[in-house]
Amino acid sequence: MKMTKTKNSPKKTGLSPAEILASREKHGANVLAVKKPESWWRKFLRQFSDLLVVVLIVAVAISFAFGEIVDALVIFGIVLANATIGFVQEFKTEKMLEALQKLVALESKVLRAGKIQMISASEVVVGDILILEEGVKIAADAQLFAIDEIKIDESILTGESIAVNKFLDEKDERAAKIFSGTTIVSGGGRAVVVAVGRSTEFGKIAELATTTKKSDSPLTKEMRNIGIFVSKISVAISALLFIFGYFLRDYSFIESLLFAVAVAVAAVPEGLPVTITTALALGMRRLADKKALVRELKSVETLGATTVICSDKTGTLTRNEMLVRRGWLASHGDFEITGRGYDPGNGAVEIVRKHLDARKLFEIMDAVNDADISKKGQIWKIIGDPTEAALRVAARKFGITKKWRRGRTFPFDSNRKLMSTVVGGEILAKGAPEKLLARCSHFFENGKIKKLDATTKKRILAHAEFFADDALRVLGAAFRAVRKGEKLTPEKAESNLVFVGLLGMHDAPRKEVADAVAACRLAGIRITIVTGDFGITARAIARELGIADEKTRILTGDDLRKLSTRELKKILRKKENIIFARVKPADKLRIVEIYKKLGEVVAVTGDGVNDAPALKRADIGVAMGRCGADVAKEAASVILTNDSFATIVDAISEGRRIYGNMRKFIGYIFSCNIGELLVVVVAILLDLPLPLTAVLILLVDLGTDLLPSLALGIDPADPLAMREPPRDPHSRILRGKFIFHFLWMGAVIGLLVLGGYFGILLSGGWHFGEALADDSPLHLRASSFAFASLVVIQLFNIFNFRSTTLSAFSRRIQKNLFLWFSIFVSIALVLIIVELPLAQKVFGTHSLSLGEWTAVGAIGASILFFEEARKLIFRLQK
Repeated sequence: MKMTKTKNSPKKTGLSPAEILASREKHGANVLAVKKPESWWRKFLRQFSDLLVVVLIVAVAISFAFGEIVDALVIFGIVLANATIGFVQEFKTEKMLEALQKLVALESKVLRAGKIQMISASEVVVGDILILEEGVKIAADAQLFAIDEIKIDESILTGESIAVNKFLDEKDERAAKIFSGTTIVSGGGRAVVVAVGRSTEFGKIAELATTTKKSDSPLTKEMRNIGIFVSKISVAISALLFIFGYFLRDYSFIESLLFAVAVAVAAVPEGLPVTITTALALGMRRLADKKALVRELKSVETLGATTVICSDKTGTLTRNEMLVRRGWLASHGDFEITGRGYDPGNGAVEIVRKHLDARKLFEIMDAVNDADISKKGQIWKIIGDPTEAALRVAARKFGITKKWRRGRTFPFDSNRKLMSTVVGGEILAKGAPEKLLARCSHFFENGKIKKLDATTKKRILAHAEFFADDALRVLGAAFRAVRKGEKLTPEKAESNLVFVGLLGMHDAPRKEVADAVAACRLAGIRITIVTGDFGITARAIARELGIADEKTRILTGDDLRKLSTRELKKILRKKENIIFARVKPADKLRIVEIYKKLGEVVAVTGDGVNDAPALKRADIGVAMGRCGADVAKEAASVILTNDSFATIVDAISEGRRIYGNMRKFIGYIFSCNIGELLVVVVAILLDLPLPLTAVLILLVDLGTDLLPSLALGIDPADPLAMREPPRDPHSRILRGKFIFHFLWMGAVIGLLVLGGYFGILLSGGWHFGEALADDSPLHLRASSFAFASLVVIQLFNIFNFRSTTLSAFSRRIQKNLFLWFSIFVSIALVLIIVELPLAQKVFGTHSLSLGEWTAVGAIGASILFFEEARKLIFRLQK
């Protein structure tokens, strides 16, 4: 590529392997100084910072002071177990997030040892030659030595939103200096790296930052607020219970204090934030396995609420493996290009190589081209844009193998939709047929230049439309001679051109996309194609995929700009299928903004630097991982490593699954906590012997809130989840029916356990109002029965919350092996605590007979009956 160059260019071949090692040794790696990670022991100690945990630790100290050694050790052991589980979950979550961030690390194109390579930005060293293109985020501070109309967005350093023109000036090196973290808006060039990592301007600024605030997702904030609210209520209840027990029931001070604190802990879902974070992080990992990298936890929530997908066409709906299939010349008409893949030896151009017009067509397409192809082993690979690579392959098939000495080049941009370059005294141009023809005054036929009249122009456009209707992407080629001393600008260079011919490329739809489109329809999600391509081509592809039909409306960028905001709102509100074609970045951004004003939750796909504004504005910005520009990836919240539309649908499905599971375990935890509170409060108010000691309440919490709630968090998705309309993203989880549901279940749990406890007391000869010693065999047996019943009934309750409408026995509810594992562990824990002699001494429990264990199972299973009855009534009313 010939560009404007300085006299002091670096070594043409770039650094050798030995020079790379030496440079890295001398100047260090291209990584910024990062904040020292929090040590594991600090993370662990932070688990004890919760207010209620602090109160428990105080209670432990008081217990020791009053000689209640066993109670103190048990409570401390449970607090330690909870802290350990929280620490492990947090540690795993952070590791998952770190791993995902590594997967989205930026890459740089460099010239090393005479070869162009793609390397991780962190591997760039001082002395490397950077190959710079539009949309690239610059990896290190560098000095330009060859430029091609390059403009750079330096707002990340300066705050100035206007792109800066860079130029070569022997007297002012600063004019050609580029900086790490900035972005190439247009043009390109080559630069030699002069600083990396902490030595860059960006690195120096980064060193000043000592803290980074992590943004919580809306749901996490909601759960934190719920936790604070419930904590206040629980502390108030606990205080009343302490006063009631100590002053009105003559319990000892230590008994009243420990019991009140235990009740508070039982009532508060202290593990809920950790469970939510873990569920989201596991969802991120699952999405990563499905080729969707989610950059922020909050995006996982939003995915499930998506109502509209504004999708690009090339590479997202299609494979982005362009193959030139057909061509057209005024002197010859249509001709075919055969073969497949990027192997130039596979297939041929079905027109003789001596044909002057064809040779000119393929020469232009090959010269006005920044892509390249190379063979690695038996596989041909491309470097650069797939469209340009396909043109280069077609040129090779025709027999064009020249090394072009390019002069002034005007890169493609989304406004002109053209690219042109000076080669050997001529301006060669390629681009969208209608844009190119608008700048042509002549056409090429049989090696002669002829005046372009309206009839010929109409004939060319008709062929372009014919190709487009056959799902081909169409590009035209043109040229003209450069006049001596002519000062070129894009407008002047690309005027009075001579039109040569057309090439039509086919980009086959991805096989999996048709099924994904059908899934979107069932899920109530609309798909709007927003593309810079020709509208008829986009509609042809959309027809194949089931997105559009012959009647689908096409609005071009020009049409869009004629519509007022009110008119466009009216069109989009109709919820009909529309294809937006030949759009500019501002048009795409406008479409997204109006959809959002209409209350839609919008996902937008994009791969170029010009897509960044729309990606940022969307609720979910989805960038292409393979062919996407660095800026697009930075602006997006989700990156597709396979660039497939079907992956977006997988991500939405996963988002719905995660949100649904959150509702499950939130409802489950609250219903269990309410049941525990009811057992204790009612027993105290009725002056019954206390059903549960402080230690047993804490054990119930440990046995039923942790593993089972996590198991619900990874529950498989409802098979019909993607057949329901998207949820309202502004709705809260704790609303009327949801609150009634867990209050109802909590009340049933509490009353059933109290009934069983009361029955054991009566069967043992106890009379209402009679005092009963805490260490009497009857009280220990009744208390153990209440403890076992409470755990078992909550384990059965898990199945009630796997669906709020379907029967627990429905075949639609998928298997969850971890759920059964968590139930097995919890039951084993209950048996050990109740039946093991050592545990009986520590926890104050008593063995139960076979009949009593049968009663425990019956009480636990009965919760299914009550909920099945409610679900049946619900289904009958529907």
